[in-house]
Amino acid sequence: MTIDFYHGYNRLTAFRRRTTRRSAGMCWPVMVLICFMMLCGAELQAEEGNPSPAAAIIQERIQARQSDRQFTCQGEMICGIALIPEFYAARNFEPAWSTHTGPTFQANALLAEIDRAGNEGLTPEDYHYGRLQTMATQLASAGPDATPAIFGLRADFDLLMTDAAFLLGAHILGGRVNPETIHASWSAFSHEVDLVRLVNDGLQGGRIASLIQGLHPPYTGYTGLRQALVAYRRMAVAGGWPQLEAGPSLEMGNEGPLVEQLRERLAASGDLKEPPLSLPSYFDAPLEAAVKTFQHRHGLEADGVVGKKTRQALNVPVDQRIQQLLINMERWRWIPNDLGSRYLVVNIADFNLTMVDESKVRGAMRVVVGRSYRKTPVFSGTMTYLDFNPFWNVPRKLAVEDILPRIKEDPAYIQEQGFRVFSGWSEDAVELSPNEVDWASFNKDYFPVRLQQAPGPKNALGRIKFMFPNTHAVYLHDTPAKGLFNSVSRSFSSGCIRVEDPVTLAEFVLEGMDGWDRETIANHLGDGQRQVVRLKRPVPVHLLYWTAWADESGTVFFREDIYERDAPLMRALKEKPSPQVWSPNDRLPGAHPTDVHVDEIGFRIIPDAPLVEADGDFSNFSGANPRDTDVDGMT
Repeated sequence: MTIDFYHGYNRLTAFRRRTTRRSAGMCWPVMVLICFMMLCGAELQAEEGNPSPAAAIIQERIQARQSDRQFTCQGEMICGIALIPEFYAARNFEPAWSTHTGPTFQANALLAEIDRAGNEGLTPEDYHYGRLQTMATQLASAGPDATPAIFGLRADFDLLMTDAAFLLGAHILGGRVNPETIHASWSAFSHEVDLVRLVNDGLQGGRIASLIQGLHPPYTGYTGLRQALVAYRRMAVAGGWPQLEAGPSLEMGNEGPLVEQLRERLAASGDLKEPPLSLPSYFDAPLEAAVKTFQHRHGLEADGVVGKKTRQALNVPVDQRIQQLLINMERWRWIPNDLGSRYLVVNIADFNLTMVDESKVRGAMRVVVGRSYRKTPVFSGTMTYLDFNPFWNVPRKLAVEDILPRIKEDPAYIQEQGFRVFSGWSEDAVELSPNEVDWASFNKDYFPVRLQQAPGPKNALGRIKFMFPNTHAVYLHDTPAKGLFNSVSRSFSSGCIRVEDPVTLAEFVLEGMDGWDRETIANHLGDGQRQVVRLKRPVPVHLLYWTAWADESGTVFFREDIYERDAPLMRALKEKPSPQVWSPNDRLPGAHPTDVHVDEIGFRIIPDAPLVEADGDFSNFSGANPRDTDVDGMT
């Protein structure tokens, strides 16, 4: 598998200047021509300024490779060939990282940052670390020796150092892997930075290390994982933790060698800190508390009993937990650097929604997310309105796959569930009697009607939905199936997110709007009347997927990889970076802007559409057939 090694590099270069993005769609030969013209001008300047021997070699190296898709130096692949010509042309190709006496202070500072990249979940060798260390030693020992070999060594050292700076900066800021190359339902986020300017500023200001450090995700969740990575690697060096042998469930009052193994296992991971009250082989209260702590950290029912699922989690090797930490540190690099001052975060893998205001958690609640075959996508959007007592126009895919079989089994089902039948999706569609429809003739290829469920106690969307327009047609909503929130694992929906406490969520997003207190919200939910309310302060919504994270206290949590997304990412992280072609990537991933409205009849994207008025229906939109999309609603 070939990995687009930078979603970072590709997208970072696409945003480097306002004019860059207009030209980013050019084919790469045109970009090569532009780079060649730039280099020719720089060459004339270099001749007039009497370039140093090392500068002449750097210029020669770049010009010799300017039309190549691969550029090697000292046996190392140069990945930043989109930026290196501009960087050196601006400095007349003079070396940036060494003088005639050896590597500069800034070169040593960058090498130290590359070495520390391992603590960030990155691989120093991806940034030529071993080769650069050897070359730095050779240059330092050569001193002012001015031989052709030393000039060549200086040139190669400089090219590799510059490539390492660009590559490390891109990976820290934008991630090592583009998630969209390995996950179909994952929208990446774009970061704007001018790497050439950043590196130049670092060199001129003598602060390359601080600038590189400033690119890391600015969140305590990321720093917590970084600290956990160090701790878990120490555990691995110490031998990890013992495996708990097969046997019966263990609980308070049990005694035997398995209890001793359990005690040793929980002590190794830091869940058990207290000594036994009596014999180590006796399952006492402190051990039960440690089991509950472990279960809580791993998303298991915290009953203090070591059953099948708890035993499986206990026996996951420390190396596998380290991989989870690496994977989720990478995911932190994919999200925006500014989540907003007031926002919602849904961790899909944890089945949890958190409300955040000015960096403080205001509350959290359980959610239900998409099934494994109807995955909830990862993206960010902006909540702009609420829909009280909504109608549900059933997407064709769900109508065919989920509802039609029930209708064929029991024709009364359609009326029992409060569905109405319309002749199609156009604005002039007429209502049909369910008894007049030949349901037996319908199938996945032939389903000419539209099903609509009116507001009410059986409506699959519950009493309210929270809308943040996006291309996935995904939103948050209430549900009549409250019992699902009692399950530990809650992947039951068709892609949207069902919330446990819609009143509290509505209270949070409507905060600051006159007349919308908790009592008013409850009254509107209970009156059964459709009403659409636009938010005065739109609220960012971030749908994320973390199978490992750390809270503010540094406690590390792990979750089951319900969508099997960890393994493909780990494979991609283990691959070597590939060279960046000359043409930057112009694709702009992510959610649609907030002035895009999703037509819920036709599921078309309508720019600048007016918001549906209170008590209005969506039937005023002309409708082609709805596109198949994993839109939620099934209970």
